[in-house]
Amino acid sequence: MQLVIDDFGTFVKKKQNRFEVARKEKTEEFSADKVSQIVLLKKGTISGSAVALAMEKNIDVVYLDSFGKPIARIFPCTLGGTTLIRRRQAEATASLYAVPYVRAFVKSKMLNQAALLKSLNKTRNGLFLERIREIERIIEKSEDAVGDYVDDLRSALIGYEGNVAAIYFDCIRALIPFGRRKRGAKDRFNSALNYAYGILYSQIEKACLLAGLDPYLGFVHSDRYGKPSLVLDFIEQFRQPIADRAVITIFVKKELADDSFIEEEIVQLSSKGKKKIVEAIYGRLSSEFTHNGKKMTFEKVIIDKAREFAGCILEMKEYEPFVHRW
Repeated sequence: MQLVIDDFGTFVKKKQNRFEVARKEKTEEFSADKVSQIVLLKKGTISGSAVALAMEKNIDVVYLDSFGKPIARIFPCTLGGTTLIRRRQAEATASLYAVPYVRAFVKSKMLNQAALLKSLNKTRNGLFLERIREIERIIEKSEDAVGDYVDDLRSALIGYEGNVAAIYFDCIRALIPFGRRKRGAKDRFNSALNYAYGILYSQIEKACLLAGLDPYLGFVHSDRYGKPSLVLDFIEQFRQPIADRAVITIFVKKELADDSFIEEEIVQLSSKGKKKIVEAIYGRLSSEFTHNGKKMTFEKVIIDKAREFAGCILEMKEYEPFVHRW
């Protein structure tokens, strides 16, 4: 379970093998053996002894900014992984070995966008049928993308990805009257979606680190200096089934009231709105579904896929990305 500290004045301390969370109105205790992550939204504090207990139990401690993006995290010094994995990763990013990984991440994003639209289409009398077919044609065409250099192929695939994204958000706009912009959203939907992505980034970064991967050595987003480019690559497999699905459901059901937002030059979530998104994303992460014939949670799949990718890097073999079956 994730222990989310999102209230002002909350204090987390150690009590034997438990975390004691003292809030203004009540105090709760959580077994350290049942906590997988402690998330602090800049409103609470945690004691040194509680951090030490978290490190002893290999529990990730992460701080999020006002946009939901991770700004700091604490990991034990014994964090797994080998130098060989990172060395092979660096070699792959600078060679033709990057080609199948670039294809995998871009294709998985496009397939997941199509899959979510198909799911939404089931209860909307074929509203998106033609747009879905258009996406499928673009995906098929992308299979023929070639380039003498990795950068050429990357540019070609990103072009196809952009075309699919435009269609995808046109369809979402038909459900929810908001567009899709980058960080610094000017509407409520994008503000909520950006915050959801920030929470998901934290989970992806955690999985990459646990697998021994370098979060800053990416394949698709390789030119993002100072950015965790592998995290930006790896998250593409999980945006739609986790973040997009959760936020779209909230807006379709109109679960965010006016006091869930602060509307100034840009639109941001209020504390109430953030709490709703946090609950929805972590609820989605812990929800079970059938994957490869087994009941699994999204949180477990993310960790497993990161480890699988690390194995592919070591052996220089192709990676099968995650594509959700609705």
